[in-house]
Amino acid sequence: LTFIPAIILANTNGIKNCAGNPPLPIETSVRSCSQTPCDIKLGERTGIDIIFKAPRDISTFKPKARAHVLGIGIDHDLPEDIVNGACDNLSAGECPIPEETVVEYNFELLVSSSYPPTKNIDVDISLLDQDDKVIVCSRITINAIR
Repeated sequence: LTFIPAIILANTNGIKNCAGNPPLPIETSVRSCSQTPCDIKLGERTGIDIIFKAPRDISTFKPKARAHVLGIGIDHDLPEDIVNGACDNLSAGECPIPEETVVEYNFELLVSSSYPPTKNIDVDISLLDQDDKVIVCSRITINAIR
């Protein structure tokens, strides 16, 4: 019985659709955050877990992060090991991912310490397939704090 509440707390509430309404994952969890906006410390890594069902055969994929500040979308550069190692960070499943297969992907997002503290930033976390087509996307509202 103690395991069930841990699962319930793992899902982050308040995750929204990204612009253009691409498919949402089955679940998006920001570690140590049960409700958006999530407080993210500048200069520290934050774990994000995404469970999704492959809408088509996927040979490989990569994450993309885009912040929306004052109505302006700004791509957030992710480290090469995160972008090129997505298949290595599947905790459930492996690449290639057959259509209709459910997998879990885990990665860490680093918010640069050079950014100013800002509240209510919408960050779109997309997973793109080998053809750069969106597989799923989650909009997470964060507070960048010191």
